[in-house]
Amino acid sequence: MILILIKKSQFEGAFFVWKYAGKNIAGYSDPIILRKVFEAALKVKNDPRLFERDSVLFNKNSNTLTYLDILLSAFAVDKKLIILDFGGSLGSTYYLYKPFLLHLKNFKWCIVEQKSFVEIGNKHFSDKHLFFYEDIYKCIKENSPNLIFLASSIQYIQQPFKILDIINKSKAKYLILDRTPFSNLSKDVITKQNVPAHIYKASYLMWIFSEKLMLTRLLKNWKIIYKKNSISEQFFTKSIPILRFNFHDFVFTKK
Repeated sequence: MILILIKKSQFEGAFFVWKYAGKNIAGYSDPIILRKVFEAALKVKNDPRLFERDSVLFNKNSNTLTYLDILLSAFAVDKKLIILDFGGSLGSTYYLYKPFLLHLKNFKWCIVEQKSFVEIGNKHFSDKHLFFYEDIYKCIKENSPNLIFLASSIQYIQQPFKILDIINKSKAKYLILDRTPFSNLSKDVITKQNVPAHIYKASYLMWIFSEKLMLTRLLKNWKIIYKKNSISEQFFTKSIPILRFNFHDFVFTKK
């Protein structure tokens, strides 16, 4: 259920240059998306039985807490849990894990997002544990996070490797790549993801990363401690030739 948006989406084309692929695509800056996410996030804030992904509401259950052991391990190592959640929306993952982390003495969840989300986040959602930032440098400088969470976000920005370079230089000891698309190709490819209209009518560009290239980059600084398919089925693009890919979850620790 948590992957309903991915499952129902269609992936169109295979491109190599972001600016050419992205003509007339508003992406996550589309105000329709912000409005839908805001409405869903308010419901989650006021009802601890719920959680939200891409404006879709679900009931919590133990199967949704994939990384709880990792979060608690990070705390055990450093006696703090300070998370940088890149592209964390209005607290989607924060509200999912919050009830299980409030007993920790040094717990902060810092979301790095685009300006419109940060403004609404600070006004309606920030609390003594949850903080919003536009600037990843400022977030790292002020908080020194020990865990970085990339929850299905890094593939939707134009320069993902710039962000990964910043993360590599941070002092974080854990890195989570959640619901991230990978192919067996030797190069990274861009596709257009069309969201089902019953969720919200929108399209945005998405990187499909070469798993070989990504791991070559990351394993210079990190080692893998966990990997699985986010979803068992394989996806493909509507293009010629067809590009096949999967969504994977990875957890890394700093070498």
